[in-house]
Amino acid sequence: MSDSFRRESARFISNIKTIVLPVDGSKNADRAANVAFEIAEMTSARLLIIHVIDLGTVQQVARASGSDSLMILQQYVTYGNKILQEYKSAAQGYKLQVELILERGQPSDRIVNLARETRADMIIMGSQGIGGEGRSRIGSITDLVVHKAGCAVLIIK
Repeated sequence: MSDSFRRESARFISNIKTIVLPVDGSKNADRAANVAFEIAEMTSARLLIIHVIDLGTVQQVARASGSDSLMILQQYVTYGNKILQEYKSAAQGYKLQVELILERGQPSDRIVNLARETRADMIIMGSQGIGGEGRSRIGSITDLVVHKAGCAVLIIK
């Protein structure tokens, strides 16, 4: 064992005060949510549930469908609010302080920025989002969050 390991006296899990939970409605996000609910309840941590609307995707969908980008964005906002409410409902069986956050932008950047701004102790997220289910490697958003985050990232598969 290294000297730094032996000198570490503070406990990590019991000191968690804020957890960021990115969600997109995927099975991996659902599994991550269950883990986040348990850890937040055990530690009395504040749980920030975030859904990020990728504006690049909105533009691609609008172009591909020949639709107005504002109309497509509104559909994504409606969907985002719906799934945030679903995760909040799922958390009701736990004793949690839950905040819902709907953001627009590059998902990995918004997740990392929220964690930084709120001084989150941990990000708990699925290994792949809704677009990557069925693949064998880590999702690109998850990979970017792991590399950019200034806090612990727990990836759930």
